[in-house]
Amino acid sequence: MAMAQLNDPSSSPSRSWGRTAIAALILVLAVWILLKIAIGIIAALFVPIVVVLGVLGIVWAYRVLF
Repeated sequence: MAMAQLNDPSSSPSRSWGRTAIAALILVLAVWILLKIAIGIIAALFVPIVVVLGVLGIVWAYRVLF
């Protein structure tokens, strides 16, 4: 068993630069996509709230002034 672990390239402590660069690129891309999705969800929730508050503000101001 110990001999199989020594010859296994996936358990090697040294990593190739290409593999590390690809992993970093995939990580950055995934974080960017998830951030865009999170911002989209927040915007989708925030915009209707702002519109409703704006309409309520207009109605309130109209009732106070007239």
